[in-house]
Amino acid sequence: MFFCFADPHFKKTNHRRRIVNTALLTDYAYVLRPGGKIYIVTDVEDLHNWQVSKLEEHPMFERLPESEESNEDPCVAAMRCGTDEA
Repeated sequence: MFFCFADPHFKKTNHRRRIVNTALLTDYAYVLRPGGKIYIVTDVEDLHNWQVSKLEEHPMFERLPESEESNEDPCVAAMRCGTDEA
């Protein structure tokens, strides 16, 4: 599952509209196959920190460690190098 440059919804009252939130993560866990991955790319540090915290808090997701395997992942390479924002 890919979330690329999602709307950050900066106002605190609009945080519930963010594409990564507790309620939606439960839905994503339901449709994502076992062992599936969520890829997130953003150019907004506050949004990145928000998304990471929500994913780490959710019991159905775990953060994968940075490793050589992730460096060889073509999806990671595309997000790091294949966009104008990269």
